[in-house]
Amino acid sequence: RLEIQSIAKHDETRYYQGLLSQGSLQVGDEIIAYPAEKSAKITKIIHSNCEVKNVAAISSIAVCLDREIDIDRGSILAAPNNLPHFFDSFNCNLIWFSNKKFSLENNSEFLVKINHNYLRAKIDKINNIIDVLNPVFQGLQNEINFNQIANINLNLAQKTAFDLFENNKNTASFLLIGK
Repeated sequence: RLEIQSIAKHDETRYYQGLLSQGSLQVGDEIIAYPAEKSAKITKIIHSNCEVKNVAAISSIAVCLDREIDIDRGSILAAPNNLPHFFDSFNCNLIWFSNKKFSLENNSEFLVKINHNYLRAKIDKINNIIDVLNPVFQGLQNEINFNQIANINLNLAQKTAFDLFENNKNTASFLLIGK
């Protein structure tokens, strides 16, 4: 996984810069860019200010591609045999650190920061709660309070690429921000 953090242009060449958080890349490899869902081949890799033929995770790199595709900050480049999940909703565990409780009845919109991307989001359902001070499942709830861990369904305003936490914590982690 290459998490795109920025794009630089020198002459007519675009350099897609970011963290290679999983796997390896080499010149000639095919990648698929998300959210564009377009493929391209890597023509150049820059690591530590030197052009290299291959690189392994965890490395900050820049790559050039054989064609122009719609890639911007927050995009993910993935190998065709190791594709990320690509959905506009998912189930997750959330630790609530706000002193202000969350209520489904007053469900406001949030921002989700995931893979250098900010997306609008809403909590659709609270499946269960675990209180850190009393670690017992509390079943279906309408509220999340400070220091509780909630299993929720989260809806995003658009599709985004992500991984399961056990596969890649960098592209699976997110931050929920109140507006």
